[in-house]
Amino acid sequence: MTSQEFKEKAITLIDDLKAVCASYGLGNDGNEFKIITQVLIFLRKRGREKLV
Repeated sequence: MTSQEFKEKAITLIDDLKAVCASYGLGNDGNEFKIITQVLIFLRKRGREKLV
């Protein structure tokens, strides 16, 4: 995976997470940032190379 592909997948993942947060009323909220950060940390700790 090239760095450009990785960047595109990361942006897509974050956009999808933001959409989920918005659908549950957490859009543009401090908790939205916490949720997205925790998901990214979880994926990193799991050692996943693919984001999507």
